[in-house]
Amino acid sequence: MKHVARDQADGLRRMLTGPAGQVLLLAGPACDAALQADLAAALGALGRTVAVVDGPALARLGAAGVDMLETMRAETDTLLLGGGTARATAMQTIAAFHHHADQLLVAFADAPDGIKQSYLLLKGLPKAAAGTLPVRVLVTEARAAQSALHMYGNLAATVREYLGADIALAGYIPADTHLAMARALDKPVVEAFPAAPAALACRQAAREIASWRSAAALPATAWQAPVSQSLDPARQPERID
Repeated sequence: MKHVARDQADGLRRMLTGPAGQVLLLAGPACDAALQADLAAALGALGRTVAVVDGPALARLGAAGVDMLETMRAETDTLLLGGGTARATAMQTIAAFHHHADQLLVAFADAPDGIKQSYLLLKGLPKAAAGTLPVRVLVTEARAAQSALHMYGNLAATVREYLGADIALAGYIPADTHLAMARALDKPVVEAFPAAPAALACRQAAREIASWRSAAALPATAWQAPVSQSLDPARQPERID
């Protein structure tokens, strides 16, 4: 019940100020600062105003952190709230902000341990979040499109069987040496090497993320996020001539 008054206040504020921005919770074993920067840069290239926020640090502020989040939401198109790669910090962020988030994006690498860690994260979600927060996954370091689809399928089947919920695929980012090169330059890959396969995939993921705002209004149950009709998981990112 403690969220009712805040939810009503948020609703009134949005009526007066217009639509608020999208809040995307980022978590999972591959959700490091570099991935967050890549997604932010790709979203920015679409003309969206983006903010990247340290979720655990904001969570430690309690109610003041929630107020700060809502202020930033009103000033941006997309707010990326990073929970970090560690399950403990991700849980801390999700517990603090799942009432204020629109989506949960779980990122994991194309490896068996990535599936395991992501499953444990989803298994530990607060019950309130598990019932209301749409969950999507992003496969990183993918060996190929079909490999990413296979990894997603394995995780989705496990989640459906043991947790009774559905998750959606947000996309994949291929294994690409340009990622390490961009990190060495301390730049997002979409800026350092815009024609690299990973950069193209980040832009494709950004287009998908940008479409979620309207899709999120569709009915969803037990984590299930509406799947964009424009996303073909088996399709390689388009090349830039």
